[in-house]
Parts: sequence; structure tokens; C-alpha cells
Amino acid sequence: MYDNIPKISILIITYNQESVIERAINSILIQKEYVYEIIIGDDCSTDNNWNVITGIAQKYPNLIKPIRNKKNLGIFANMENLYSKPTGDAVFWLAGDDVFCDGLFARAINVVKQNNIDYKNELFCIYFDHKMIYSDGSSIVNSNKIIKKNFNPISLKIRQLICNRAACFSVNILKKMIPVRKDIGIYADGLQDIQMQMFATHSYYEPFIGNIYYVGIGVSRSISVVEHYESMSKLYEELRHFVKLTPKDDNYLRFCEERVLLYISFSVKQLFKTLKFYLKGIDPNLGLQGFQIAKIIFTLKRSVKNIALKSDAKI
Repeated sequence: MYDNIPKISILIITYNQESVIERAINSILIQKEYVYEIIIGDDCSTDNNWNVITGIAQKYPNLIKPIRNKKNLGIFANMENLYSKPTGDAVFWLAGDDVFCDGLFARAINVVKQNNIDYKNELFCIYFDHKMIYSDGSSIVNSNKIIKKNFNPISLKIRQLICNRAACFSVNILKKMIPVRKDIGIYADGLQDIQMQMFATHSYYEPFIGNIYYVGIGVSRSISVVEHYESMSKLYEELRHFVKLTPKDDNYLRFCEERVLLYISFSVKQLFKTLKFYLKGIDPNLGLQGFQIAKIIFTLKRSVKNIALKSDAKI
């Protein structure tokens, strides 16, 4: 069925996920007629994860290609280890604790057909929506429809107005991706993610929930608040040198940096410094989204709370 349609390669990264990895793989197998290969990078798991993977792979030897690292590389090096593995035309990423939604791959192929995408040569990215499900059962849908307005994808990405979850992209983009600094910590994936926006020359959008992200069961749950903030700060600083930015984008990232410092050690001086870069980072060209109103409201509310706490401490 691969005549004149892209061969879809699925990349899965996983570590110690014996209780959920089968769910992830099955979310692909139920629509396997559209899939060319499933490449699974197990990062030297210490639980039964590898046995679960190989057990399923034995049933689909021509479809599933399991890879077990000789030593634990860490989540980001494990991802980079898979950059050279796909032999298809288009790529999807999946974390071992998440799932794809049935119908996603058929939708991706339809987008290629409807837009006459030259999938062998064009550096394309097809964005879908995704759903976040929390431990209490509540959920929220995040849409990527703003990409249709032809705004700068990098500007959208650094402002978290688009997300790569469920995205389908050219394997040629993957071939261009470069290794990133791992010492940044848990948010080093921000440097990996944004390379999709750096290298894609054409962006498409399909209004379909393609990915389910289960919040709070991944590796980030074991990271302290301080480690989160330190990693975020390093990411924003590195992004300013890693990506070609507009002046507005650069100031927005400075706002993000200063906001983290404000959270770590509140002061009125730091608050005004944060507000200065917020104002400089406003990009009216992005419409209302360019003002990032929700973020500044949250920042101000938190600052008022900290001022009140400091006042109480002096009494």
C-alpha cells in the first residue's frame, strides 16, 4: 500500500515502563495497516520492559524493530540514538507512557494527498491536536490550529502556542537534527523539540486529537521544584543562542528567564526587571496570543502573594 504514499516510521523511547509500554505499542498496532515500521529504543530498562517489548515484537517481526541500549543513556541521548534508524519517509515520535489515537496515521496520509506534499523532498511538518489526561481523570485538549495562520513557527514554539505531540514530519528533518546539551536537565527536550520548527519549511494542520499525554507518570514527577526551575532557566538561556530569533522572540525568552529567577528568589527589583522584558517581548503580529496574557497574570498574582508573605514575615 506504499505506492505514492509515505512510509510511516514510528519511534518510541522507553525506560522502565513495563506497566504501560504495551498500551503504547497497541495504540499503533490497531492502525498498523498504515505503518511501515515501529522502532523502539529501550534505554537498558531494569524492570520487565524489554521482555514485554520483545514478546510483542516476536508476533510482528517485519514491523517492530526493538533496540536495547547496552547502557542507560538517559532520555535525551536515547532519543538522539534513534535519529539515524528510520527507513521510512515520515516520522512520528511516541513516549512509552503515552498513546496515539486510532485514525491518526490515516489522517496524516490524507493530508499528504490533499496538499500534494512532496514527502520525499519537502521538509514538512503536519500538526495535530493532543489531549492531556490528569491523575484525577480530568482532561484538556491542546490545539495547534494557530499554525494555520502562517505565523513564524519558532515564535509560536517558544511561546508554547504549538506543541509537537502527535506531529508527523519528514524523515529529512530528523536527519538534520543535532545533539543537544544534556546538562540542561529535564527541559533539554526543548532544544530537541524546536529543531522541528527550525528545519521545517512547510507546516500543515489537521483538526484531530492524535495523541494522549498522561500527565504525572513520566520521569519529570521525580524532579524537585528547584531542579525544574534550574533546568528551565538553562533552557531559555541556551535557546537564545541555539535558534535564530527575532528581537521580540529574544526579549520573550529573557522574560521567561527573569520570571524563573523571580520565582526562585522574589524581589520587587526582579519583578520590575521581569515586567520590562515582558513588555519588550510582546509581539502584536501574533494577535492576542502574542501578549501571553495568562502568563503575565499568573506572574503578577504570584508576585502579589510573595509580597504579602514577606509583609507577614516582618510583622
